[in-house]
Amino acid sequence: MDSFVDVFKNGFKANTITILQLFRERNELFGKKIANGVVTGSTLEKYKVTMDYVAAYIKTLKKDDIMVKEITPMFIEDFFVYLVGLMSNNTAIQKMKHLKKILRMAVEEGYISVSPFKMTLKNEQKEVNPLTLDELRKIKNKNISLPRLAKVRDMFIFECYTGLAFTDMVNLRSENNVVDTKGNEWIIKSRQKTKIQSTIPLLPIAKEILMKYQDELPTLTNQKYNGYLKELGDICGIKKNLHSHLARRTFATILLNSGVDMVSVSKI
Repeated sequence: MDSFVDVFKNGFKANTITILQLFRERNELFGKKIANGVVTGSTLEKYKVTMDYVAAYIKTLKKDDIMVKEITPMFIEDFFVYLVGLMSNNTAIQKMKHLKKILRMAVEEGYISVSPFKMTLKNEQKEVNPLTLDELRKIKNKNISLPRLAKVRDMFIFECYTGLAFTDMVNLRSENNVVDTKGNEWIIKSRQKTKIQSTIPLLPIAKEILMKYQDELPTLTNQKYNGYLKELGDICGIKKNLHSHLARRTFATILLNSGVDMVSVSKI
């Protein structure tokens, strides 16, 4: 039974929920928002992955779960050290941001009065060098027998020739392809993240890929996409780490090399 002092300090709600239960509450809320088009499925997937890492870390403490009120700044710092041992600093920070939001939710819901999250999160600045045309050709022309990798290769090349973010790419529909009065073809779509409309020239290689998939590209989770991209880079002999941001940088370089001015590239 809760002691009087414990209840007085933390309130009754603080003694009724664990961190994994709180994650599940958040994910159920995301599920409802997805149905209403407020957030995307990829956002929910990211929180589920972070919850799995939190659960795995708690297991190292010989526990199955932990009360939200028992989370301390030291727990949070040790969890970050645990993550850095499994992934890059920047990827670990993304997971920490999810935990920070979950603990903010705990405060808002009255489970705790103050968030124990005191860490300052800072990404490592890494220079992203775009792919060269030779590297792009190497990926595009590689004979790939595995269907899943062949599809991911097409999606990555499509990103390189459109600059679309992963979420925008998998949500692309035929109505986003527009032909103007001069016969020029464009992709016109509001970005999932900012809701700002993008107008992107539909280059021949991107058009070829769209036609192959009848205007709707394959769908898969962001996590699987990034995992397959690493595999794709290995079999193509590309030393650079393949990811969506690299594709977007490559697209900007393609436009600049084609004579498009910097201002227009920035707007695209």
